[in-house]
Amino acid sequence: MADSTSTPLTVFCKLCLSHNEERDTSALHACGCVFCTQCLQHYVSLAVREGGGALITCPDLACRGAEGLSDSEVACFVSEGQAELYKRLKFERGTVWWLMLVQVIVGHLRSTGGHLGALMMIIMNSPQGW
Repeated sequence: MADSTSTPLTVFCKLCLSHNEERDTSALHACGCVFCTQCLQHYVSLAVREGGGALITCPDLACRGAEGLSDSEVACFVSEGQAELYKRLKFERGTVWWLMLVQVIVGHLRSTGGHLGALMMIIMNSPQGW
């Protein structure tokens, strides 16, 4: 039986630099870093609004976790509308990449009269790994 006079376990949040009761914190699935839930809500909300669909990662710069938050984890910290915005921006970010590739191909075809050989060599040797 738990002692009613015991102090609750606290966790230090590296975002707001304060100790919070464990029940008021959340751990990120990818890396296990723990922050107060309110700070994570603010951080993820800002990342959705300002990030343009970029991968949202752990806010701890010392964290070695390379994975970002999943769409479902993002949805845990923001409103339904912001979660949908994040998914749409992420999709559009990927679509822009494909559109740029198509523009390169079409431009090359126009300039070479339809020959793909040189373009394929450029794509295969590009730093982006197309």
